Amino acid sequence: MRGEAGVAFAVKTTLVDKLEEFPIGINERLMSMRIPLAKGNYMTLTTRMEEPATKSFEFNENKSWGANGNQSVS
Repeated sequence: MRGEAGVAFAVKTTLVDKLEEFPIGINERLMSMRIPLAKGNYMTLTTRMEEPATKSFEFNENKSWGANGNQSVS
């Protein structure tokens, strides 16, 4: 299923070297990734892509999202 998922993770470069396995695409909308922690423990991150909206998504390259989650238009 690798390469078929419609979702993705953005991983910091410093974290990539510590990954013991690639993220796993469960289906086209769901993906998980295990991150090694101390003492043999792991953290599992899961992400999912929302269903497509019924209206077409309008892309605007001038829109951005701030650190507080609010949308700003330049």
